[in-house]
Amino acid sequence: MTTLFQQEAKAINALKLEWEGVRAALLLDLHSHDWKVKFCPAEALEFCRHAQSYNNCYAERLVALVKELDRIIPKAQYSQPDNVNNGSPTHHFVIGNEGSRVIYVVVEHHALTRLSKDETRLLAGAIQEAGQRAEADENHINSIGRPGDFSPEGNTVVRLWWD
Repeated sequence: MTTLFQQEAKAINALKLEWEGVRAALLLDLHSHDWKVKFCPAEALEFCRHAQSYNNCYAERLVALVKELDRIIPKAQYSQPDNVNNGSPTHHFVIGNEGSRVIYVVVEHHALTRLSKDETRLLAGAIQEAGQRAEADENHINSIGRPGDFSPEGNTVVRLWWD
């Protein structure tokens, strides 16, 4: 006789996923209430499409959230117009479980050299508003980044948590 967990794990293993890290995170999600994994935007979207809904955190809302954030967070804008990284994402997601679903939205400001401090604050607020639309129960700006700063302290980090 197979358990519900074994059935869920078998279903995850049967998924045709583009990234094996997503599969590992989906399996980890079945086992643990204390974990986090860093995802690029495309990986985050794939994870959210297949994540189990629970505690008022529904996969459809997470998918809509990731898509909205990809749209509103500026792409890389280096000072050299021919830089091959111009137009690439400047953010990533740290998704996991801290007793319930959590998503950290991390904007890496080293690639946003043209963003002012005021625009950075507005961006953090826009991320929070997107979290409210996704019905996150906790929605905190952990840090406001500094445009052009290459250190981790230069990143904007917003924590979204569902209970």
